Amino acid sequence: MLYKFYKLYCNPLNDENFNDCKTYFGRIKNDIGIELQKTYHNILLTYCCMRQRLGDKDNIYSREALENSYEFINNAYYKNENTKYLHPVLFRNYVSQCLKPSDKRNLTKVIKKHANKIHPLEKDLMTKFGYAHLYYLEGKYNLVIESCKTLKNPKAFYRYDINNLLIKTNYALGKYEEIRETLHNYKAFIKNDKVLTENDKERYYFFIDRMNELNNCHNSYVDDEDIFVFEYLLNKINKKASFVMKNWITEKVKEAISVHYKTHKKKGINMRTRK
Repeated sequence: MLYKFYKLYCNPLNDENFNDCKTYFGRIKNDIGIELQKTYHNILLTYCCMRQRLGDKDNIYSREALENSYEFINNAYYKNENTKYLHPVLFRNYVSQCLKPSDKRNLTKVIKKHANKIHPLEKDLMTKFGYAHLYYLEGKYNLVIESCKTLKNPKAFYRYDINNLLIKTNYALGKYEEIRETLHNYKAFIKNDKVLTENDKERYYFFIDRMNELNNCHNSYVDDEDIFVFEYLLNKINKKASFVMKNWITEKVKEAISVHYKTHKKKGINMRTRK
């Protein structure tokens, strides 16, 4: 197994090596101890996170990371001789990556079965954090906003997730002015962040700028006008390899373009929207 991990990291863009590791682990899982299983999940999760930054065009590794995190939490691999508690960051990483309605079932299980395993000092905050994300997947947007209001004094790490969730929720509700206010506060918070690297800040700034543009597109768009403003924004997004919430904003811009052409009874999407 160690040699397979060595090959995986020596050539990190080779999907065959990743699939080989998964297949091999599936064969030997029942023959190895818990500690080695934990090691496998930790190494593979680290790889999946790295691949998302290096290139994950089809979101394969974001889904792999989610599945890996679920297995790690659901099997209580977080327990060891030093602690019995589920680390809040591990819980946060899983919750914030549950992005599809199909994730609701496992997210509900993790919240109900494992949120109470978080240290008592953070259990209440993280449980509310989990439910806020679950409400979003369920389309209960007003409950999302109410839940976010109860998240008092969240650590800096979680504040980004809460802002992202509020942006997505207010977008679903068509509350563009609320989004603008959130983005303004968001930008100021990132500027003063002493932990984020300059590269990370740039990835956030790019999202904020594109999100403001998407807001402006909706505010300026008239039903019988050209859809070019959305298409131009999509081209900008496509040219950027990676930034915060790229998949989500790409999906929303494409939805706006699709609705326009369906409304105007035109087939397909203009070639300008394609790479």
